[in-house]
Amino acid sequence: MYASLPSQADIVIVGAGPAGLAAALSLVHRGISACGIPFVEPRNGRPVGAHTHSPAARLFVLADVEFEEPLPPYVSRDEALIMLTAQGPFVFMPLNDPRAPGHTVFRRVVDAYGPGSHRADGLPTPKVKSLAESSRHSVVSALAGAFYARGHGAHVLLVGGTGHGHSPAGGQGINLSICDGVRAGTAVAEHVAAGPGEASYKVLQQYGARGRAVAVSVIRVSETLDSVQFVKNAWHATVRGHAMWFLLSILPLNSRFVQTMSGIRQGWGQFR
Repeated sequence: MYASLPSQADIVIVGAGPAGLAAALSLVHRGISACGIPFVEPRNGRPVGAHTHSPAARLFVLADVEFEEPLPPYVSRDEALIMLTAQGPFVFMPLNDPRAPGHTVFRRVVDAYGPGSHRADGLPTPKVKSLAESSRHSVVSALAGAFYARGHGAHVLLVGGTGHGHSPAGGQGINLSICDGVRAGTAVAEHVAAGPGEASYKVLQQYGARGRAVAVSVIRVSETLDSVQFVKNAWHATVRGHAMWFLLSILPLNSRFVQTMSGIRQGWGQFR
């Protein structure tokens, strides 16, 4: 799958939502022609912009915090802890000491969803000493209309995460991008070796079609993880917890889940 570019386009903007449109207008005012490859909603093909709002969209909050010492005995300093509640997941990931911690308190979120928040033995939750950095992300899935575009004397390939956007659930980005980068390099090398002609273009077309299919797969995995993490009530959360414990105790399923969630399964699958 590929798109055609205007023969005189100097700049191609990927994800031409409001920000892309502003950039394109700025370029045009400077005498530089530009065109856009839009992002679309994977299920219905509707355009997705930087400020798209959807009833299904969720917010993820990421924060780098320092807890007060001493930590409760049940809090690990070496292993990640994931709390799955009816309101959503809470991921506790121990890192090295922060270099320049701030002073904003993240206490309310930790008390409500963090480690120890659902214990019945009276032990306290860990106390936040300081907050180094935090950010909030609106979760909207988006997919580029094409991963390969061909114009007059120019070719555009979208590699890694440049052609899609999704929830950070799973963290597939870096593994998938490494695999995709290797495959893109191979496709470009084959294109150059083939010389001018339609046959050399097909190599890039195949890269674009395969890359877009992988992106769709990654978005589906991310949305599936979101649907598992966010449930309607506490009863559903209890059922989900027991079901996940049982399924992940089966080693083949556990291995498949880890490989899929990390993006390695989709990434290395590109070379098959």
